[in-house]
Amino acid sequence: MEKNHEAYSEAYMEEVKVQIKQVETLVQELLGSIQTSTTVFESLHQQISSMVVVLTKLESCEYIKIQLKLEECESCHNEINP
Repeated sequence: MEKNHEAYSEAYMEEVKVQIKQVETLVQELLGSIQTSTTVFESLHQQISSMVVVLTKLESCEYIKIQLKLEECESCHNEINP
């Protein structure tokens, strides 16, 4: 009976070792996936930040154009109605 118990324990330990190896492999795959995801998110963040900068510049240019147009209109208005 004792020998049977030892065989069971060894078989059980081998099964646990196999399961641990499988979990280690899964963890490594997940880590790789997370690192890839992090890289993708960082890249997206940089691209979005660049877009915000470009949009802010465009907005400023449009504001300046509108302001110049307003000044031109006011000047014309002042010439017509002194």
